Amino acid sequence: SIDHLATFFYENSGKDKPEVHNLNKHLAAQPNLFSSLTATLFNLLLFGAPQNHWAVMRPMLSLMLASESSFTAYKDHLMGTQDAANQALLNEAFNKLL
Repeated sequence: SIDHLATFFYENSGKDKPEVHNLNKHLAAQPNLFSSLTATLFNLLLFGAPQNHWAVMRPMLSLMLASESSFTAYKDHLMGTQDAANQALLNEAFNKLL
């Protein structure tokens, strides 16, 4: 699952283990993996059915910790699609997540 992958990456990043080396090779081959997963989960959260929100939030936290840059890129993209009034509200909502 996404949660397990992101948690493993976060907890073991920088360790000298064969599993970590294999994951790093995979991430080097697929550099947008965490960004794609972050965008998919946020889109499910924002536009999906409310009953799915809890299922989406657990892996979202793991992804945010594993790849803060993916979260920041999605946030910046979403902010860019809003007018100035909504940007302030959206920024406030994102800051509450952290």
